Amino acid sequence: MALAQQAFIPALPRAVTVPAGLAHRVLVKVPVLHAAPNAKKESRYLHHLVLGGFVLGRVVARRHGCRKHQVRIGSMDDLCRRSVELHAAVSKTTSTDVDIAESEVHSGVLKTFAEETGYGFISSQACSEAFGRDVFILRTNLPRGAVPGSELRFSVKVLNGNPQARNVSLVNADSADSAPFYQGQLKSLDAKKGYGFIECPDSHSLYDGKDIFVHPYELPENAWCGSELQFSVILNSKKQPQARNVSLVDTMEEDEKSVQELMSICNFPVPRSPSHIRIASWNVLAPAYATSPAFPDTRLSLLRWSRRAPQIKSVLGKLEADIVCLQEADVLRPPAELGLLPEVYTCVSLKRPEDSRHDGCLIAWRTDRFSLWRPKLITFDDHLPDTEDEEDNEEVSRFRTGHCAVVTELRVRSSEKAEERESLPGLIVVCTHLAWGDDKEDVRLWQLSKILDVLKDVDRPVILCGDLNSTPDSRVRELLASVFDSAYEGLEELSVTTANANSYEGEGFAKTIDYVWLSKSGLQLQHPLQLPQKEELRALLKGNDSEPIPTLLSAGTWPSDHLPVGAEINL
Repeated sequence: MALAQQAFIPALPRAVTVPAGLAHRVLVKVPVLHAAPNAKKESRYLHHLVLGGFVLGRVVARRHGCRKHQVRIGSMDDLCRRSVELHAAVSKTTSTDVDIAESEVHSGVLKTFAEETGYGFISSQACSEAFGRDVFILRTNLPRGAVPGSELRFSVKVLNGNPQARNVSLVNADSADSAPFYQGQLKSLDAKKGYGFIECPDSHSLYDGKDIFVHPYELPENAWCGSELQFSVILNSKKQPQARNVSLVDTMEEDEKSVQELMSICNFPVPRSPSHIRIASWNVLAPAYATSPAFPDTRLSLLRWSRRAPQIKSVLGKLEADIVCLQEADVLRPPAELGLLPEVYTCVSLKRPEDSRHDGCLIAWRTDRFSLWRPKLITFDDHLPDTEDEEDNEEVSRFRTGHCAVVTELRVRSSEKAEERESLPGLIVVCTHLAWGDDKEDVRLWQLSKILDVLKDVDRPVILCGDLNSTPDSRVRELLASVFDSAYEGLEELSVTTANANSYEGEGFAKTIDYVWLSKSGLQLQHPLQLPQKEELRALLKGNDSEPIPTLLSAGTWPSDHLPVGAEINL
């Protein structure tokens, strides 16, 4: 390793080792010298770092590898993986002689702010005249409630000739704090786009029928679509309404009463037998997906997680399952919220790989009946199909759906002695959620093949269940039937596990796509969890014969767009 020639860099005050993930995507032109003799000065583009003493405009010297006497400058990801040392250095071409007092207060408008990088820029006429550029601002200096378009007051600290905002405050903060408060419901929230909207009848009349824009940083914890909110309103520079001072309205009493409205549906036909094993699987609809755009026929208050969670807890309590498999479970929330108490159940879960998503698959089992022997967590995106043809990259990206599976080997708890556990009877339980979409049948088959690869050498009975997004006439179902027995053999075409009247441009969808599959040997099915037939469900949801079966959520008598499936078995 060779360091760029020190003649170009007059000072090296300190070194910082940069871990992966801390590089931000701002490109700055950095002069770098070849390590070879008689090297000439060249320029390369490196990702700029917003870290410690590294600020916009600062020149950095970096340790680099040499190949054929050339400077080899890779991506910042490469640099981070190699823990390359970056040294802050003052460039001779950088000016720091701008005469401006740090105590002087300026005004401007937040021009841009990127959530993924954690910085933005303030547009200020006075600062533009002084520095010829906008003022840089870090997330740590951004006041609560500030969004692009917000008017700000700030002082400036000059670092190597580049202005950075300090002591930042909202210009209209005082007026916002004294503004009238409104009450409405969170209508939508897009974590990837970084904003949402509040529906409020009272504010509609004041702002031409517009919903109120809300930034995620303004939202209190546990605010989801349907949540009742109290808030004040400010107008941004474009005179558009934005929510500030947002707080949750307590709806606990109303939410708890929702349990009394539950449909009597999905029951086991006989009381639970202590000698049998009861398993239940359910896509509970993660809070992030219960949105007004996804379910336009459902009142916002019925989508509220604080209302649906008690209903889910009640359903799971009545099922009395020894093993519970959940899909779209918010794995960052405590399982006890759904009645899976830590003194009763042990859980293993896997979050989907996208940072903006908190849901995934979860398996819970009664601690007094089973102990965990071996877990296996599968993220399908980590096993994408191999290709050597660059033209196939777009095709391969179709397989990157963010779905996953949890595989556990459970042993019947009859001995605490470690040397005896290996010989105890046990079983493999698989909980998975496969890709969605009519055009993803090949993806689902490929995802299923990854699970079957894990199971091919096991010598214990297997229970595979989950939301497979596959109808009874699918190739996925055909493949599974060649390996397992369905707990709903002969019932799948007649029954329904999901219903959404909004699907297929209003034509509706009501079919079986959730399953419980059992090994062909080693397990004896006693009876499946009862499911409604299509016309029975239509009647329960008070649907019309001339219209699609109503969405499961729409009546407020069910907390998810799926019904649970399950079985009682002998091991």
